[in-house]
Amino acid sequence: MKFDITQRVFLVKKIYESSKIYLVQRAFRSQYPKDSTPSHKAIKNIVSNFEKYGSVARVPPNKKILDQKREMAKNEVEKLVSDFPQLAIRKAASAVGVSATLVYHILHDDLHLKPYKFHQWHKLEEGDYNKRLNFATWSLNLPNPALNHIIFSDEAYFYLTLPSNNQNNRQWSESNPCLGVETPLHDENFFGLVWNFRQSSFWTILL
Repeated sequence: MKFDITQRVFLVKKIYESSKIYLVQRAFRSQYPKDSTPSHKAIKNIVSNFEKYGSVARVPPNKKILDQKREMAKNEVEKLVSDFPQLAIRKAASAVGVSATLVYHILHDDLHLKPYKFHQWHKLEEGDYNKRLNFATWSLNLPNPALNHIIFSDEAYFYLTLPSNNQNNRQWSESNPCLGVETPLHDENFFGLVWNFRQSSFWTILL
């Protein structure tokens, strides 16, 4: 919370009179009953600024020092990311010695980098490449009407337990009904093949 000059002078006077922060807070509540009571940290900061600068006015941060600090952090972060592009923001902040928020703004605003998620792809074995090439060559030589009669299949596991969405399921009540859904530790499932036609689709299940 921001305090005006009169309140800051009052806090400084009271801290030198009593030297006890809780007494200063009590006096502040009596003097300014409609305002929020300053915290221990706020009082210490006001007194520290007064002893350091000889004024109770708010001292703005030195922009030149902040720019120099950010430029140094930018160089270190840029080198870290170039060497370890998968480095987490918090680990980079710990290595550089700055906040994670500053590292994020350096990556986003200064270096113009964007975080990209990993995608999962099917792992191809050594013999899969020739199989794919042969299938592509074979399918290209088929007449156009034949494409409408191709059956595509895939493997799937079918779970027997009814799913429960904890994020969307809600019950309106005046008090907490303490409802829950019992689920087994290891869900029962069975393996099957999913056959998908271009015109229609159905499942063939193998128990």
